[in-house]
Amino acid sequence: MTASRTPGLVLIALAALLVAFAAAGICGGVSQLTSRDGQAQAAESAARAFVLALGTFDYRAPHEYAANLAPLTTGPLRSAIAGASVDPGASSAQRTMTARVESASVTSLAGDRATVAVTATQTRRWVDPSLGDPLHESVTQLVLCQLVREDGRWLVTGLEPQAIAGQRPEGR
Repeated sequence: MTASRTPGLVLIALAALLVAFAAAGICGGVSQLTSRDGQAQAAESAARAFVLALGTFDYRAPHEYAANLAPLTTGPLRSAIAGASVDPGASSAQRTMTARVESASVTSLAGDRATVAVTATQTRRWVDPSLGDPLHESVTQLVLCQLVREDGRWLVTGLEPQAIAGQRPEGR
C-alpha cells in the first residue's frame, strides 16, 4: 500500500514546488514592474523639466536660459548648450517665452535609456522693433526626448521636435 502512495506524494511535492516557483516569479515580476514604473515616472519628470526649461526665456535674464538647461542634460547636448549664445535681438525685441507641459509619456524604456514624448504649449511675446507694437503667439509642440540615467538621475541627451502647430502673431 505504501508503494501506491509514493507516486501521489511525489506529485503533491512537485505541485507544491511549482506553486512556490510561481509565487516567487510573481513577486519578482511585481517588483520589476514597480521598479520599471518608478523609472518611467522619473524619466517622464526629467523630460517635463527639460521641456519647461527649453520653452522658458526672459530677455531680462538671458544668462539664466543656458544655466537652467545645462543641469538637465548630458553629453553632446550639454556641450552644445554650454557653447550656445542668446541672439542679441532677443533683448531689443523684449522677447519672453513661457511653456506649459500638456502631457508626457514614456515611449521606450530599456535599462538606463528612455524616450519620452512631451507635448507642450509655448507662449511667445515680443515687441515689433519697427512699430513698437507688442505681439504674441502660442504654439503647441511635440518633442521626443532621449534620456540616459547617470548616477541615479535621468538626463536628456537629445531631442527631436516632431510637430509644431501654432497661431499667427497677434497684438496683445
